[in-house]
Amino acid sequence: MSDTEGALAPPEGVIPNFKHPQDVLKTINTVTQISSICLVTFFVFLRIYTKSRLHGLMEREDWLCIASWVFVILFCSNTLSMSYTGGGVHQWEVTKHDIVAYRKAVYRGFLIYGLTALLVKITLLLIFTRIFAIVPRAVIIIYFFIGFITLYYLLAFVIKIRICTPIAGFWDPNLHPSCINEYAFFLADSILSLVTDVVVLVIPIPLLWMLDLPLGKKVKVVALLAAGGAAIGTSIARLLLVFSTGMSEDTTISVLRLTLLASAEVSIGMICASLPALNIFFRRYIGDRKANGQNASGEEVELGNTGEGSGGRNGRSIMKWTYNKVGSKARGLGRGKIRREDHVLTA
Repeated sequence: MSDTEGALAPPEGVIPNFKHPQDVLKTINTVTQISSICLVTFFVFLRIYTKSRLHGLMEREDWLCIASWVFVILFCSNTLSMSYTGGGVHQWEVTKHDIVAYRKAVYRGFLIYGLTALLVKITLLLIFTRIFAIVPRAVIIIYFFIGFITLYYLLAFVIKIRICTPIAGFWDPNLHPSCINEYAFFLADSILSLVTDVVVLVIPIPLLWMLDLPLGKKVKVVALLAAGGAAIGTSIARLLLVFSTGMSEDTTISVLRLTLLASAEVSIGMICASLPALNIFFRRYIGDRKANGQNASGEEVELGNTGEGSGGRNGRSIMKWTYNKVGSKARGLGRGKIRREDHVLTA
C-alpha cells in the first residue's frame, strides 16, 4: 500500500493534504475520550471507596460496576486510538496504509461496545432489583429483561466476530472478503440501545407511584434511579444519524461520529450508576444534615441499607429522604400497609 495514496477518492476539485489534513472530529474525539475516561474513573472510584470503606459492604452490582468500568475504559481508549489512525479527518486525506489501523480499531469497537453497553445496563437494572425488592413481580420483570438483553448482546457479539470472512478482510479489502452489511449492525445497535435506555428510564416510574411518597420525593428518586435515561439523548441522536446519513463512504468521519455518541452513552450510564452510592461520601465529608436524614418529624426512606433495618447506623444508608406520612400504603399491591422496615430499600 502507498503512503501517498488516499484511502478514498476525493471529491472533484479537492486536493488531499496528507501532512496537514482538515481536523473535522479529531480534536473533539481526543478531548471527549480523555474527559470521559477521567470522569468515569473518578465517579466509579468514589462509588467503590464509599461502598467498601464507608458502607462496609460490596454488593454484586458493585463488582459488576467495576467490570463495567473496565470495559468503558477499553471502549473509550479504543475510540481515542482512532484519532491517531485517521479518525476525525476525511478519508481521502488518510493513506491506504493508515486506514488499515483505523479499520482494526473500528472492528475492536464493534466487539467492545456491545459488551460494555450490556454490563452498564445490567449494573443499573441490578440496582433496581434491590431498590424495588418489595415488589416481587417487578423484580421478575427486571430479571426477564436482563436475560433478554444478555441474549441479544451475546448473539450480536458472536455475529460481529465473523462480520467478514476472512475476518482480516474487514480492514484489508485486498483479501476480497464476504462481509455482512455494516450499516445493519449500526442500525440494530442504535435501535436496541434506544429501546433499552427507555426501558431503564420507565421501570422506576410506575413502581414509585405505587408508594405513598410526596411528589417531590418521587421526582428526586426517578431522576436518580433512572440513571440509564440520561443516555437517551445520545441514543436518539445516534439513531437519527444512522437514518439520515446511512453509511457514508467517508467512514473516518461517519463511523467516528457514531462511535462518539456510543462512548457518551456508556460513559453517562456508568457515571449515573455510580451516583446513588455517593450520598454517604458527601455526608461523611461535608456533613449535610439533610443528607443525614436527621429531620425527626417523619419516617425515612433509605436506599442502600445493608439489611440492618431502620435502626442501622447512618453510615450504611446510600441516600435518605424524610417525609411525614406514617404507615404509608402501596397502591395496587394488595399488601396493605408497608412497615417501616419495608421502606428500607437497598441499592
